[in-house]
Amino acid sequence: MLRSTVILSLVQGMAEWLPISSSGHLVIFRHFFGLEGNLSLDVFLHLSSLLVIIIFFRHQLARIFQALRQKRQEAPEFRVTLFVLAGSAMTAAVGLLLKQWVDAFSTLPTIGIAYLVNAALLFFSRQTGNREIDLSRALLIGLVQALAVLPGLSRSGSTIAVGLISGLSGPEAFRFSFLLAIPALAGAGLIEARNWSSSPPRVLLVGFSVCFLVSFFSISLLQKLVVRNKLHWFAFYCLSLGLILLLKG
Repeated sequence: MLRSTVILSLVQGMAEWLPISSSGHLVIFRHFFGLEGNLSLDVFLHLSSLLVIIIFFRHQLARIFQALRQKRQEAPEFRVTLFVLAGSAMTAAVGLLLKQWVDAFSTLPTIGIAYLVNAALLFFSRQTGNREIDLSRALLIGLVQALAVLPGLSRSGSTIAVGLISGLSGPEAFRFSFLLAIPALAGAGLIEARNWSSSPPRVLLVGFSVCFLVSFFSISLLQKLVVRNKLHWFAFYCLSLGLILLLKG
């Protein structure tokens, strides 16, 4: 159990932020290597990922809370908060509808198709601009985040890619994608916690710690790649993986 936990935590921590779909990789690893996991571990890994975002964006979040507390509606942070709420509402509405279909889309062929879609989005993310987030883009990115509940379609990769394709700058697409991830991860953790299944405390602590450390590295790496307009590099990996899964299926 401990070995499976370490491997799954490594996969989750690396693939959660890099644009290669953590859910897709977890299904693949569990299918081919028979790794064990349960909902309590999944909840702890979600909490670890959420904590990484909060720490990584702590200065941005502090400015947002200050703008909200002072009711400075003209502040950029105030407007960003409204866009995050709008995008999150779109994610919640569509995501809840798709949730019942996740198992049906967790076969190797369907995951392979999702990886090909992910590869296409990453490939076209080379197109970038200098626009800021607005309501229409927030809703679009929120919709894409909901679709990323399907294994093989990366949440971070698809939302950042769509942001870049729609004309956002690299830093703006990166920032909004992860601010939008905070309520999504918190909501997913709460939903999974309802079906809590116990695990040994040592297993949960190891999983949380490994995922936390690896996630910090992967989110820092992703930020550098997005700023340097190199997100499309991962398109070739996702394309290769998608074709392999289609052949294996």
